[in-house]
Amino acid sequence: MRRFGKSIRFKITQIAVLFTLALTVLLGTISFVFFQNYARRSVIQATEFNLQLVAGLVRQDIINLNSLSNRCTMDADVRRWLTSKAAVDSPAFKHTSVTAYEAVRGQYNLNRSYTYVQRLVVTDGAARILQLGGPSINSVPLTPYNLSLIPGMQDDSPSQWQSVTHDPYMGPSAPDCIYSVRPVEDPGTHARVGTVILSVSTQVLSDQLRSYQVAAGDKLCFSIGGQTWHIDGEAFALLDEPYTRGRAVSGAARSADTGVTEFQDAAGARYTVVSCPLGLGDMTLSHALAESTFAGQRNLLLLLLGGGCLLILVLGLGIAAYLNRTIMGPVGKMRARMDAIAAGDFSADPAIEWDNELGDVGRGINKLSHDVVGLMDSRLADEKAKQDLEYRMLQNQINPHFIYNTLNSIKWMATIQNATGIAEMTTAFSRLLKSVSKSNEELIPLREEFALLNDYCTIQQYRYGGSITLEIADISDEDLCGCLIPRFTLQPLAENAIFHGIEPKGGVGSIWLHISQTEQGDVSIMMEDDGVGMTPEAAAKIFAPDDEEEDRKKKFQQIGIRNVHRRIQYAFGPGYGITIESEPGRYTRMHILIPYLRPEGPKEVPQ
Repeated sequence: MRRFGKSIRFKITQIAVLFTLALTVLLGTISFVFFQNYARRSVIQATEFNLQLVAGLVRQDIINLNSLSNRCTMDADVRRWLTSKAAVDSPAFKHTSVTAYEAVRGQYNLNRSYTYVQRLVVTDGAARILQLGGPSINSVPLTPYNLSLIPGMQDDSPSQWQSVTHDPYMGPSAPDCIYSVRPVEDPGTHARVGTVILSVSTQVLSDQLRSYQVAAGDKLCFSIGGQTWHIDGEAFALLDEPYTRGRAVSGAARSADTGVTEFQDAAGARYTVVSCPLGLGDMTLSHALAESTFAGQRNLLLLLLGGGCLLILVLGLGIAAYLNRTIMGPVGKMRARMDAIAAGDFSADPAIEWDNELGDVGRGINKLSHDVVGLMDSRLADEKAKQDLEYRMLQNQINPHFIYNTLNSIKWMATIQNATGIAEMTTAFSRLLKSVSKSNEELIPLREEFALLNDYCTIQQYRYGGSITLEIADISDEDLCGCLIPRFTLQPLAENAIFHGIEPKGGVGSIWLHISQTEQGDVSIMMEDDGVGMTPEAAAKIFAPDDEEEDRKKKFQQIGIRNVHRRIQYAFGPGYGITIESEPGRYTRMHILIPYLRPEGPKEVPQ
């Protein structure tokens, strides 16, 4: 019984579950990062939108108040009063003072944001002081001696909005204010002749921000003059670390004017600060979003992603169960069919031939069982044929034995009758016949091939009355004589020399056989006869391609040279074989090249 951990069912379930888990983790991670960034950007952009609405209202009041200050610095009556040379107690000066006061008061009353003006002062920095504002301006009398308490009066700075501070002429219960100090210049000489001081209550900010929603942990801030104040209702608290100096975040805001920075205070609290400029100087309104503001959305996102991952996991398990039922059911039936085949039931089962890929396997199993039955029948027929062949082989072994005995009887009869030629021919023919009928070796030692050639030539010598001679040189070298050569290589060549070389010139001639070893270590055998020879064209036709087969058959039909050449190449490779050198009327030389091989292995090439 196969263990469950090794079964296909387990592997399908494992792959489905692992794939589902990997897909869930991957999609969950990507979705979490994407949606978290999207949610964070949505919160930032929503904050930016709300902050821009409030900043627009504050900006309008600041523009109105800035316009009031500008009009006072440019009013002709104010300039005339500041530059008047008349004595202070003269009627002309008093008239000029009243005219300047009425001009300033007119500008003050016409301004839409005058309610936020705590104090409007026009002065030359000395005895000339013109002042108006709310009812609390008279809390401390404004004299030439305490003018220096106003920020910006002690230096000759250009027009500017000062930082958030407390009015030094009011009591501690008065709200903080923002000072605007602007110079008044003589239009002719452009010399500074006076100063317009505008003290604006911080309620210009707090009134507009009263309806602005700030989540717990968030902070609403106002920046001016390089300093930042935390706005908490009507109170303004100066911060040690300006939130606008954090790391800038690009691409989070919709407007190019809106700044988004990430900031971490000294206590380790992290904030994402959205800042909108008010459009006047460096005044900026900021909303510092605490990380807890994003935590709710992050938790909701995690809950949604967790639910989605759980759903994907359940779907993966469902897919695994479906695959098990779809695949393992047919696999179980095919396994039962193969068990039946193993038990000897080779009948076909149409129930496993479904209309799908597994059905192809089922049809293959049924075909296999049918082929096995046919193979068994064929095996029985082959066994019977083998028995018949063994019987015929045993029967055929009797015939050569009978022939050997008969030839032996002829030999002894010829010996008794003193017919030595017949005895030698019979002995040689018996050895040739035994070599042909009994031996099945493809390669034999060269000495055995010489013996077969000698037996053949013995028979031919008696046939031609001793007019043909065979001379074999260098057969005393045992190493060369032990070289392996294909059986019946020399006999066909000698037969070709006798019948097509020596016999046409009268049946008288000689055959010389010489054996040597080349520098490369191969064995070279040269067979030469003194027959009629042949032309180079006739020698080339022996190895001609198939399209010259007919011409070759006409003249060399009984020559076994090409057969021997091919057998040598089949045995040793294309680098070996026969080459022919011949001269008509004189000789024919057959050069046989074979590798030096011995039954025990190759011999080293001599150096």
